[in-house]
Amino acid sequence: MDPRAGAVTRRGRAALDLPSRGPQQADARHRVARSIDRARDGLSTRYVIRTGGAPVGTIGLAHLDGTSPDVFYALLPAGRGAGIATRSVVALADWALSHGAESVRVRTMVGNGASEAVARRAGFTFTEELVDEFDGARLRAWTRLA
Repeated sequence: MDPRAGAVTRRGRAALDLPSRGPQQADARHRVARSIDRARDGLSTRYVIRTGGAPVGTIGLAHLDGTSPDVFYALLPAGRGAGIATRSVVALADWALSHGAESVRVRTMVGNGASEAVARRAGFTFTEELVDEFDGARLRAWTRLA
């Protein structure tokens, strides 16, 4: 990662913030296992977003096996509303585009106005609506070209 990005540092391990029981726990465990496998195989990477040394969220790149990776991010309530997500998305998208990506994509859940605003402020343009292959959620895809 570009050290000039500042707030973004490499994450050392997978988060295991799982529901305590039930079918949601099985889904969460599957997602975590898949995330660990993809990172081990070099298909994704995740970083911790810190402010003043305290972690306030995560950001990463997925689909590193092609020319158009996805940026994904999630912030804790303490990290929201101060432009941290936008700056972090810009930093990671800039890095990917300067290292050979033809484009970068962000996917937001339909109706998540805050994430859609982050995508717009970070220079992404809405391209299509799609359905998540894992859980069937309706998503919006946003693209930023090199």
